[in-house]
Amino acid sequence: SSGINAEYGHVEAYWQYHKIVGDEVGDELMTPEQFEAYKNTVVPERMKNRLYVSWRVGDDGLDCELIGPETMCYCQHRYRQHETDNADKKTSCRNCSCKRYEFCPKNGTQPVRCKCKHYSTEHDARKTCTRCACKALMLTFTCPSCGKPAHQHSTSIETKEERLALGNEFYSQCRISTNHRP
Repeated sequence: SSGINAEYGHVEAYWQYHKIVGDEVGDELMTPEQFEAYKNTVVPERMKNRLYVSWRVGDDGLDCELIGPETMCYCQHRYRQHETDNADKKTSCRNCSCKRYEFCPKNGTQPVRCKCKHYSTEHDARKTCTRCACKALMLTFTCPSCGKPAHQHSTSIETKEERLALGNEFYSQCRISTNHRP
């Protein structure tokens, strides 16, 4: 029993490390001392500059999806792979030319389709189709949260202050989209 607990402790430590550090330092792991220093310096700054990202209809509408670290962007990289630790709300991707995180809805586990019949994943970061002459992604998907067409939605990126000023909840732990539904 104690062997299982010790093994679980290592797994828990790995997940905590990955959750806090993510892809920021590359493939080389920090020492325990470096990790503690990172937690004491970077995490408080990250919380101060935290961005609240959601997918909704209009700027003052109901949040249909709350974006979490594993949620996919149209560029096919996750939110955690975008720059998010800044006060100016810039969310460019660290892995491609994507300039701003934009939520990519899914229908269950499948990407949604454009009017051109190709999947959203077959469109580039500028939303131009890579399989046909379609110049603008127009989703043929109805939001399961509000019942409105997906093309009426947009990705909202707010600071805590902006969110509170609009009367929206400030959330720290709640329903976060992972783009995975049963």
